[in-house]
Amino acid sequence: MQICNNWPTTNPGRAMVGMQNYAQNKAIMAPGRTMNDPAWGSIGMNEMWRFVPKDGLPAYRSTQLLDGTGAVIATGDTVRADAANFRVNFPNICPPANQTSIYVIKTTYQSLVDPAATFYSLDTVNVIRQNSLPIDTTTTQTDCGGATGTITATASGGTPPYQYSINFGPYQSSGLFTGLAQGVYNIVGMDAAGCTDTLQVPITARANIPGTATQTATGCPGVNNGTITVTTGGGTAPFTFSLDGGAPGNSNIITGVAAGPHTVVFTDANGCTGMVSITVGAGASITSSAPSTVPATCAGSNNGSATINPTSGSAPYTYALNGGTPQTSNVFTGLAGGNYSVLIRDAAGCTGTRTFFVNTGAGISLAPPTSTPESCTGAANGTITVTPNNGTAPFTYTLDGGTPQASNVFTGVTSGFHTVVVRDANNCSATQSLPVSLGTGITATATTSPTACSGASNGGITVTVTPASGTYTYTLDGGTPQGTNIFTGVADGPHTVVVRDAGGCTATVNVTVAAGSNITATTTTNPTSCPGVDNGEITVTPTNGTAPYQYSIDGVTFQASGTFTGLAAGPHTITIRDAS
Repeated sequence: MQICNNWPTTNPGRAMVGMQNYAQNKAIMAPGRTMNDPAWGSIGMNEMWRFVPKDGLPAYRSTQLLDGTGAVIATGDTVRADAANFRVNFPNICPPANQTSIYVIKTTYQSLVDPAATFYSLDTVNVIRQNSLPIDTTTTQTDCGGATGTITATASGGTPPYQYSINFGPYQSSGLFTGLAQGVYNIVGMDAAGCTDTLQVPITARANIPGTATQTATGCPGVNNGTITVTTGGGTAPFTFSLDGGAPGNSNIITGVAAGPHTVVFTDANGCTGMVSITVGAGASITSSAPSTVPATCAGSNNGSATINPTSGSAPYTYALNGGTPQTSNVFTGLAGGNYSVLIRDAAGCTGTRTFFVNTGAGISLAPPTSTPESCTGAANGTITVTPNNGTAPFTYTLDGGTPQASNVFTGVTSGFHTVVVRDANNCSATQSLPVSLGTGITATATTSPTACSGASNGGITVTVTPASGTYTYTLDGGTPQGTNIFTGVADGPHTVVVRDAGGCTATVNVTVAAGSNITATTTTNPTSCPGVDNGEITVTPTNGTAPYQYSIDGVTFQASGTFTGLAAGPHTITIRDAS
């Protein structure tokens, strides 16, 4: 395609060149042209022409392998596979095994418009490398006593070319190893990326000496006290015997063998060998019968016990509880309730584990507590009695976190909610909470008898207390307490009586003793005979009060008679006092 950029203003005779396909049989007309215009390829067609694309300069320049940080870790060796595809190799790159490795491939191209300019593309690839380099091996036997065996190793997968090594020696390009004597060889294969794998390959000898083997199992798993006994079926004595490639020995009985598969190679005096394979069994772990246990008496008590009895293994035994220090006794004491594990070890070092559970007893149970109320606020005379149903004497009893006591009865208790903790000789405890009620206290009422008259101290007060039973004291107006509820000789007026019971409860009664009426009387007088003569007379007769009476005139001495004589004329005051 070709475009005339200044069309149509400066070069109206030329238009945009059309576009054709590679086969030259289809094209796109320039704008404004029709099918009636000069035919394709005609002389009159000066806007378009046919062309055949040719190969241009190569655009590809390089391919690089980048890690996750953008660092270049390899540059590819590029081999062109066809006109549009490239095969790129990155030598000496061996991703970690058994995981996904993420790489970025950066491919750089040259600009066809400006050869001095380049651009690149980025492609992210995930690579999962297999765990090892697969290697197949074939072997040929060696002659008896000789070194004629061969091993041929063939690697696959990975990145060719491959190299091979025997017994970790130098690498070689061939996988063939010759001149091998009987034995086990380590064959290592490595690819161009440095990925490796190692195989253990045995070489056997032709016409080996036949042999058989028997085994004695180890005493238990983990103990190396098994044995292998080899019986040769030919060859020339003396023999040597090698276990699992170890140093040869002269005895056909090999001791101290661990459980598991083993190979014994035996060699006679002529250097001919034989080989037997056998698996040494493992004896069972030490077993024990079900432990006998004694429960802890209660939660928080460490007086449980357990007895462990092994049923296999060899005495003497040691016993370790919960990973602790081993002991020779099979009895564990001082145990709280819960799960335990004991490791049993016998004289041969064999072990066995026994788990057990120590139960927890019900502990102390208590009968329902009893209490008596505090008689009144402040009396502090309530009681609490707590009785254990079980447990081990002696017991202690603690009220509200106070000092423990030996008695199960608490006295001097105030009203309210209280908690009692009972603890026995095994340190088992039980708790009970209960209220101590508040009594109604005492109430009191009083009756009075009035004084005979105002000013007389002959009134009375009688006090009645509820409840009626009990020992009470009575105090009148803050005076001396008395045991009787009756007060006599009381003056008229207000009074206060305080009643106190044996528990210190009190009741107060306020009363007023009324005053009786004053004495009234009638009088008769006889006048003086004349002024200045003191011979007048007054006779007084009481109309109430209590006889006998006493009489006083004008404040002089009282007399028993109500008649006063020898009186001067004028006013006089007579005072009457009765028997009360």
